[in-house]
Amino acid sequence: MELKKEVAKALASDTKVAIMKSLAERRKMPAELSREKNLSPSTVTEHVKELERLGLVRRNATGHKWVYYELTDMGKSIVSRQKIPVQVFMMFCVGFVMIVASFASVTFTGAGAPLLAAERMASIGAPSAGAEGIVGAAQTFEMLPILIFAIGVVIIILAVRKMVKK
Repeated sequence: MELKKEVAKALASDTKVAIMKSLAERRKMPAELSREKNLSPSTVTEHVKELERLGLVRRNATGHKWVYYELTDMGKSIVSRQKIPVQVFMMFCVGFVMIVASFASVTFTGAGAPLLAAERMASIGAPSAGAEGIVGAAQTFEMLPILIFAIGVVIIILAVRKMVKK
């Protein structure tokens, strides 16, 4: 979102920012804003009309004599801070830990070590059934870091998708 000079100038006014923060809670009538902010109704109306002209606030006529004002999407993006939900943060952490664990597993334990041991046993004439079982187990062990890495990546992707939907 590009912030125009006029919008930046309007946001320099504490009164306009206070009105926008109040409208972030829910839509309100000018009289409510006037009472809430201890301002005259004409002052509130002047500020709200300026915010409306800049596209930060929208007038919402109900069909009765009441007129409500609410923030536009642009106004909401300026006023509200986007917080990352705890679930998404935890998903990022778990995914990151899984990715680090998979690299640590390969680096520090040497995922190929069991396979090399099984090949050595087969070369010295160990019984074939036992050696084949060890080779099969070693190949499964070699796939474990890849599986952990893949699950970590999937968890992080899910966390990003969840955050983008918010």
